[in-house]
Amino acid sequence: MIKKERSFPVKLYTLQALLRRLPKHHPKYQSLQDECLRRKAGLKGEQSIDYELSQLHTKEDYIFHDLRLPNREQFFQLDTLLVTKSFIVIIEVKNIAGTVYFDKKFNQLIRSYNGVEEAFSDPLLQIKRQRLHLMELIRLHKFNIPVESLIVFSNPHTLIKASPEYAPHELSNIIHRAELPFRMNLIKDKYQKEIITPKDMKKLSSVLLKYHTHEAISAESFGVRKEDVIRGVHCPPCNYIPMERKRKKWYCTACNDHSKTAHIDSLSDYSLLISNTISNKELRDFLQIPSRCTSLYLLQSMSLESTGATKDKRYLLNLERSSCDCITHRNYAPNKLFW
Repeated sequence: MIKKERSFPVKLYTLQALLRRLPKHHPKYQSLQDECLRRKAGLKGEQSIDYELSQLHTKEDYIFHDLRLPNREQFFQLDTLLVTKSFIVIIEVKNIAGTVYFDKKFNQLIRSYNGVEEAFSDPLLQIKRQRLHLMELIRLHKFNIPVESLIVFSNPHTLIKASPEYAPHELSNIIHRAELPFRMNLIKDKYQKEIITPKDMKKLSSVLLKYHTHEAISAESFGVRKEDVIRGVHCPPCNYIPMERKRKKWYCTACNDHSKTAHIDSLSDYSLLISNTISNKELRDFLQIPSRCTSLYLLQSMSLESTGATKDKRYLLNLERSSCDCITHRNYAPNKLFW
């Protein structure tokens, strides 16, 4: 049973909005574009194991995707967590093309692809930290259940190598995606005794969902000043900024598209990059609308919740963006190509 669905990452939404609203000559543009591609690949990798996951759990087991849990003053994130009555498994997914080399001497992962070498943080250390943090959290709530962890490479063509300093058991939890069901069977054979009851499973699920916390993201999280964000309504199909407003519609001079609701998409960008509340004046500035009456009309047409009165009135931008970058007006709580 899936207790927490995989959602399209807010961080990826924010990167897409930021790239749309940064000049291409901005010093951060290329690094942000690279990060966006890596995160898209990471999401694709996580989605790619869904079939294998569907084959290896029962209705009594719980699956959680994209958990962000506290550890003292910091947080740790889990791609996928499988909870059974006998054990828990952390599944960390890596979507990497080329050859990967686990270097024990310097605790790093070296990727070789198209003649280029890149160094990344060590996934083995990552899952050790995740396991320790998770065990600390669940034991705090009186749960004592074995926790295993796996590093799953989702790209079947990834060549995995390791330095000879590693003992075989140190690499035993590194697998390709196709091996996941078989490895899970081995773990089930290892832990056959039921440790927690169905009632405790529900309690543990409640603890994990209670402690899950959305990450607060903005343009400044990526080292970009909000003053650098380009203002204006962007065209949803082609991203051109600004669209022009005529006769209660938005018109794009680049692709000739027109829309009555393009401002909602742009206000979602504002909620991701700057703030999830907005005043009439701030809306006029961001959407580049000279008329206060027009901005008030747009705000009222969206039926947004508000606080304050008259000049102090602020509107909550409860806008949700789908993974295909379309906007639906619902309650929203903002929290790789192969790399």
